[in-house]
Amino acid sequence: MTKLLQSKLLFNKSLWELSYFYPLKINDMLRTILFLAFLLFQVQVFAQNPPFPIANIGGLNLNIATDTCFSGAPITSLSPGQKLVSSETLSSNCGIWQRVSIPSVSQHTDTSGYICGGLSALCDIVPEPASAYVEVINTDTSGLFVRPAPVAGHVTINGANAKIWDGQRFATTGNVQTVGGGTWREIYLTDNCSQLTGWVSSTFLMFYNGVGINENENALQFEVFPNPGTDNIQLTFHNPENKDYTVTLFNTKGKSVDKHYNTKQIDISKLSDGVYFIKLEQGTLSSSQKFVKLTD
Repeated sequence: MTKLLQSKLLFNKSLWELSYFYPLKINDMLRTILFLAFLLFQVQVFAQNPPFPIANIGGLNLNIATDTCFSGAPITSLSPGQKLVSSETLSSNCGIWQRVSIPSVSQHTDTSGYICGGLSALCDIVPEPASAYVEVINTDTSGLFVRPAPVAGHVTINGANAKIWDGQRFATTGNVQTVGGGTWREIYLTDNCSQLTGWVSSTFLMFYNGVGINENENALQFEVFPNPGTDNIQLTFHNPENKDYTVTLFNTKGKSVDKHYNTKQIDISKLSDGVYFIKLEQGTLSSSQKFVKLTD
């Protein structure tokens, strides 16, 4: 953490304490001004658009609940030093809140929750815009098993095998292993799992760094033109051995919207305007890029 961020957090904590923990020492007007300054500071700190990684920099577990403002029942918690990815930032009169994905045994059971991301005196959550994170893209919605080690075993929740589901996002630890011909990535987990990190196959992972996307170190290199596109887009990449390849289009929710085989010209005329991701797969290699569909 930079000294600047540490200074901001200290200032933020002082504002919170002055505006709420010492109401008898200052008049109501000053208390209101300080609280507004506190909220303005929070908006500034979390001004970037989600998704982005957040980290628990405090010394205690932080509850993840079914609703904001501590009004929802706790689902699980985030341990000190652990990271998750915020997919949505919500502001209310009780502070700033971050919506985060959590592992689950079912697609429809507790796959996301809310963690306080603006009351640093109580929450100690900070954004980490420079960190890498992942979004799980799973087109058949069957989920990806989370394992205690690459390939082997299962991370469990109440005795059932935990999964991460299509569209969920998790922060990576940076650890990578190649086992059985496949690439495995370690991700941070929440406390409802039997351990604090787990391993998932990179087959359906898309890696974001806030600027571009890179599937893995051996990713295919390709370009999309024109971008933005209207009716058709063209892929260009080096394929001297004329190997088979697959092109899949995803929307921003991770749902597959189109798929092609061995073709570099893609018809996008029937797609709605918006942002999409195009994934090129050839053998064990894959790569993804973002493109925009616009109507003339």
